[in-house]
Amino acid sequence: EVPIEEIIIIDIDDRSIQKLGSYFHWPREHWIKLIKYLDNADVSLIGLDVIFDPNLRHRDEDLQLQQAIREAGNVCSAFHFSMPDPDHFRSAMVNEPENLNYQEFIHQLPEELFARLLTQERFEPSYPGFLNASMTAGFVNLYPDPDGVLRRIPLFLRFNEHSYASFAMQLALKAKGVTDIDFNQRDSELLLKTDAGVSGLVPIDKFGQMLISYQGGFKSFRYISFYDVLMGFVQAEYFRDKIVLVGSSLPGLFDLRTIPLQPAFPGVEINANVIYQLSHGEYDEQRGAGSEFLR
Repeated sequence: EVPIEEIIIIDIDDRSIQKLGSYFHWPREHWIKLIKYLDNADVSLIGLDVIFDPNLRHRDEDLQLQQAIREAGNVCSAFHFSMPDPDHFRSAMVNEPENLNYQEFIHQLPEELFARLLTQERFEPSYPGFLNASMTAGFVNLYPDPDGVLRRIPLFLRFNEHSYASFAMQLALKAKGVTDIDFNQRDSELLLKTDAGVSGLVPIDKFGQMLISYQGGFKSFRYISFYDVLMGFVQAEYFRDKIVLVGSSLPGLFDLRTIPLQPAFPGVEINANVIYQLSHGEYDEQRGAGSEFLR
């Protein structure tokens, strides 16, 4: 099987860690160099499926990375929603983090659709710098079924009466040039509209979640080591006009999930599957027998 190459995964893999040292000690310079390289390679979109915590000792490096993100102009960053944790003085939040330009990321949705969305209580990280520098941002929360298997993804969640798109949904909306989202309540479908008309009908369940149509198991999409891209071992032309996601397949970075096809599957490739599915409109398996289950 030849992997899908219209969406590339740059993987913080074993090779990257062996060559560059512990991920948690990487200098921002690695990220700055990677983003500039991809920007010069004319990629279509860059999705950073990682959460950057502020570097309190080297704030200037954070500012340089934010500048690189801003200059690229096509970066989607990640954030996540979390539960209150009173034991650690983390209460529910009534507002978005201070100074976050959240207006850039939220969507106006029809009331019938907004009413379905699952409500979230905390917005992480509270540091807004990296999100503000990005073209857009989306949440990376994934919610497995009760048996622990990840079969669906919320395309939107609500926080403080605003609707936020998932990381994969934000990238798909940008890739498709979607300007408006409508909702057909009778068929429980999102209508993705572009300037040219309706470009996609997405079936969702009563919580606004979409069933994920996996293209296959691990590495159904092209993976390239972060280190190899950083060192310029991959020709820049290869990336032109592609969507590039940066994430990790390493167990130690805690982004592995159980999917119907296998027990340990990288979250970044789940996002690749969702973007691919939304881009190609592959929802056939939801129509027939399972349709009553979706309502």
